[in-house]
Amino acid sequence: MTTETQTANNEIGVVKPPTELLREFTQLSRRFERKIEALTAVNPTDRVVMETLMQRGQLSPGELANAARITPAAMTASIDRLLEMGHVNRANHPTDRRRIVVTASDKSAALIMGELRSMVLDIDDVLHKFTDDQLATITEFLASVNTAYSRHVNGID
Repeated sequence: MTTETQTANNEIGVVKPPTELLREFTQLSRRFERKIEALTAVNPTDRVVMETLMQRGQLSPGELANAARITPAAMTASIDRLLEMGHVNRANHPTDRRRIVVTASDKSAALIMGELRSMVLDIDDVLHKFTDDQLATITEFLASVNTAYSRHVNGID
């Protein structure tokens, strides 16, 4: 990696060091996703379904398909696979007997959260070395990056 004032030369061209670090972060994030998939023995689609359930709680299959941006047919297949592996539970809706809901199983959620918690706490430890003003700048930068990134992915799913 280059110093803060230099730029990195990669396949895109010359970019600033923070941009190069974001590229590296994106690659690490993908590797972490593969680690979770290996740990739970699921494919990428099923991992997305599990993430969605863990973030949003119980959902109907239709709500889950919309939230995970997966077709209803693919969602049915995913739920069936995840049920067979014990990663999700399917039950009657608490107030509408005509509907069913899907939830992440406690065991699978604990397994995934164990991995996530460790990573999040490590990142949080890094943030402790920055002042409030520096954290505000970091937060503003990351929010701006998210906005820029969103412009390139919105409408794709």
